Amino acid sequence: MRIVRSLLAALLMLTLAACTSDDEQSHPDGSETAATSSEAPNSGIMPGGPVDPVAGGATLPEAGQCWNLSAQDLDEGMAMVSTAATPVDCGAEHNSVTVAVVGIPPEHEVLVEGAVATGQAVDPGHESNWRSVVAPACRAAWDQGFAAAAVDVGGGGIASAYRASTLHGYAWPPTAEEWNGGARWGRCDIANPTAEPIAFETPTPDLAEVPDELIACLNANAEGYLAMPCDDPSVNGQAVVTIVLDAATTESAKQDYDAFSGQAGAMCADTVQSAYPDAGKDGKAALPIAFSFTGSFDCYVDRAPGDPFLK
Repeated sequence: MRIVRSLLAALLMLTLAACTSDDEQSHPDGSETAATSSEAPNSGIMPGGPVDPVAGGATLPEAGQCWNLSAQDLDEGMAMVSTAATPVDCGAEHNSVTVAVVGIPPEHEVLVEGAVATGQAVDPGHESNWRSVVAPACRAAWDQGFAAAAVDVGGGGIASAYRASTLHGYAWPPTAEEWNGGARWGRCDIANPTAEPIAFETPTPDLAEVPDELIACLNANAEGYLAMPCDDPSVNGQAVVTIVLDAATTESAKQDYDAFSGQAGAMCADTVQSAYPDAGKDGKAALPIAFSFTGSFDCYVDRAPGDPFLK
């Protein structure tokens, strides 16, 4: 797997700068950690406020660490929720960077333990707990990482939206061994599972226009909208906007996913029109399979092979 370095590093600098400015909290021992945004979804991981991560007998991960994760780790179809990868030098090849580490309150440990024990959220109950309890805790950090790519939205159940790319947020708990040793944390990463290496001439890339190497393409005819390299002959769409729903709309969508599909199409039509007023193409919703829905999804436009990218 080939790696993006500069973009991940720039995302990290932007995210850490946002997280450690006026939102730092002092602890009794004099140390400081970044507070989670008060606008983050009130998930099971952080009910009413941030919870300190616990190292237990393991080494606590830190924001700023880089990782070279495997294709299996990043394969959404595998539903991996744990990785045994160790940090690498950020100057070396890597495809993931940690932007935050959040805690897991004791009252919610049972919801996470089953998935941690297998390392995969393969059981429907584990999958539901993982998607509804763990992943939302990282949402604020992910949103900060993608802030430069933000686009205006008109409300209507949408918390935020940004220009789509091959970069995605991943949440990782401890491994089963670390969990059994008392470790309790959620590691929030931004990872790039598919793109070619990129060399930027400036230290901070302008994500308001996604570089060609990070443009996300898909096969709109495949269940779950299969992401693939843009030069693949079966590509028929370009993902252009990622929508993040607010907590209430996310819960409503989970309750009746079929009904939400029509609503999602309208959201994409409006948001793509707002972000790309000269596109000349309708925005359509690329909804994930219901069990993997976490409250965010991509909007895409039709694209025939050889068509110019929408920027």
